[in-house]
Amino acid sequence: MKKAQSCMDAWQQTRTCDPKSNDMKYPVLLMESIQNMVQGFHSLFTDKDKKKLARYMQKLGFDDVAATFYDLHPESGKGSEQLSVHTTSVRFQLEHMGHLLKRDERTDADPRVDHFIPDTWQRELLDAVDNNESAVIVAPTSSGRPAKGRAVYGVFTRDYRFNALNSQILVTVPQCLEILFLSPHKQDWTKNVKYVIFDEVHCLGQESGAEVWEHLLLLIRCPFLALSATIGNPHDLMDWLQAAQDFREQQDKQDSGGKLRNSYRIRLGEGGYIIFLFAKPGVHGGM
Repeated sequence: MKKAQSCMDAWQQTRTCDPKSNDMKYPVLLMESIQNMVQGFHSLFTDKDKKKLARYMQKLGFDDVAATFYDLHPESGKGSEQLSVHTTSVRFQLEHMGHLLKRDERTDADPRVDHFIPDTWQRELLDAVDNNESAVIVAPTSSGRPAKGRAVYGVFTRDYRFNALNSQILVTVPQCLEILFLSPHKQDWTKNVKYVIFDEVHCLGQESGAEVWEHLLLLIRCPFLALSATIGNPHDLMDWLQAAQDFREQQDKQDSGGKLRNSYRIRLGEGGYIIFLFAKPGVHGGM
């Protein structure tokens, strides 16, 4: 409990010195400390302990976690925002605590992969690629999301171009890829694109540039992999993408020269990491 108190004091000091600080070192340490206490000593918590931990979580803005310890009245006023990290507890863990999350590890090898043993969600991703399907992958940063293969590669950005249209793997940005797909002179090239990998697909939710991502997801005729560590509503995104793929399938059927893909299905692969959601036994109410 003292470690949690120290972390909260340090975070308060950080925000006092710099109210806009986004250094999440102490909130991460606080969350890690509380997780360890819950897993090892939950039965020893007194009502006073639960109330204190609930208050810590409430100050970070994690009302869902706070409620698992003690039912507090919501804080209000300007001071209630001073220590908030301004995100959800799940998203906070995905963005800042990926290295601390437990993995659903396996020990059996997969013949499709050399030099490491893929987790279950990674195998499901390989299955999707083998079946020529699209997939949305939600996994923490540095959790083993697909790496670029060893092949002839090209680069196409606004500032730099190298081997752009004569490569097996093209590294580009959405705006430049859209230019290629809309160019009448590049249609032979676009027809040969076999897979598109969208990294940081949560950019679909941004106010600026989101329309380019939407255009590309509707323009491409091949399967795709959409990667992100911070999609807050992956099932909603998958439903939208599936509707777009259903529309693409109908267009391909109407196109007399179009060839139907083996599958227009979209899978949802959630990286086999256990997000700490906190159990809710023995919650008390009141102030």
